Amino acid sequence: MERPGISDPLVGSILINTIVTSPATIIYTAIDSICSVNDTLLITLAISPTTAPLWPGDTLCRMVPYTFINPDSPADATWDFGDTTPLVMGDTVQHFFQNIGTFWVTATIANAAGCTTKFDDTITVTDIPLSLFTINADTLCEGDSILVLNSNPDAAYTTYTWSANAIALGSLYEPGWYTYLLATDTVTPITILQEATNGCGTTTFSDTYVIYPLPVAGFDVDQSSGCSPDTVLFSNISTGNPETYAWYINGVFITNDSILAPQIFLADSTDSILSSH
Repeated sequence: MERPGISDPLVGSILINTIVTSPATIIYTAIDSICSVNDTLLITLAISPTTAPLWPGDTLCRMVPYTFINPDSPADATWDFGDTTPLVMGDTVQHFFQNIGTFWVTATIANAAGCTTKFDDTITVTDIPLSLFTINADTLCEGDSILVLNSNPDAAYTTYTWSANAIALGSLYEPGWYTYLLATDTVTPITILQEATNGCGTTTFSDTYVIYPLPVAGFDVDQSSGCSPDTVLFSNISTGNPETYAWYINGVFITNDSILAPQIFLADSTDSILSSH
């Protein structure tokens, strides 16, 4: 630079390594062996953008449009969402991520003086949770346990609640071995329900197995004593929905029918009758 009163031009650069207030005055002094001359130069310093952009959050949902804002208007903003989509310019832009994962998002803010500032942040993109589980049996006997395993391959950011026939089993990743404790004397379907929830929504999945009650053998007769020869009628009062039967008299197999046919008993005999199933 060349200023009035200084005959020799000054060419070079000035490094300002301290915080100064704009505008700043620089004093240039030229000295020879006899005299010195001072000159001044007024420099205006532009300030780089300092206001960070407004992110919609650190954890977002896949395929949901979100708004990204540059509050430092009229500075221009260029957005790089880190997901191979083209750069986007604008103070307020909308963007949705097509894939799940973690993305490095960069906003470059430039003001009218040409000063730029980059703001970076990582954003994790998740999806609506998967609700799915397996059970290791379709039918059980009363008192037996069933194994319930969660089949969700990605449980991050997801909470689960479980129930069996509307009985809460708690909020845990998976129930594991579970025993339905309510006694029943009939065939009972048990429906296991899973609810999976994250910030993107809730999904449910259910599966049903059947509990068979334990059979309890029992029968009744129309009389316990009589005159020989005496005909005795039998009734089956077994519980537990048994499917097969076996009747014995004095240890001799008689039939697999559900009801024993009328039997004739003679005097001076003691007979033992057994029903099993």
